[in-house]
Amino acid sequence: MKTTIAKLLNSDKALSALLEQKLPLAVSIQLGKIVDEIKPIYSKAQEFRTEALKKYGEEVFDGDDSTGQFRIKPENVKDFENELRTEFDAEIELSSAPIDPERLPDSCLTGAEAISLGWLWKVEGE
Repeated sequence: MKTTIAKLLNSDKALSALLEQKLPLAVSIQLGKIVDEIKPIYSKAQEFRTEALKKYGEEVFDGDDSTGQFRIKPENVKDFENELRTEFDAEIELSSAPIDPERLPDSCLTGAEAISLGWLWKVEGE
């Protein structure tokens, strides 16, 4: 199953919504395997984003205390965006099998959620 890190990150809320649904046992197990496989990808992406924020931004302070947030310097916005795009648009291959959406209960996801999870669905003929 091929996708990009950006697609995984953009589907985080929809994937969380799907995980909250009562699903057939086999689908739940398959979904669990997929989640286990993508957890390290999420962590690595967050680490990369944090390092890019530190590289291109400046720490935000509230008085003398750090807020733990960073603000991108205006002159670095394009470089920051380009670095994230280059990293997150890279195609990755997941070893987990895609899920057949026909095996899901009707109305377990909104249309927007189903679209953002497009990388997860088995395509006819696969």
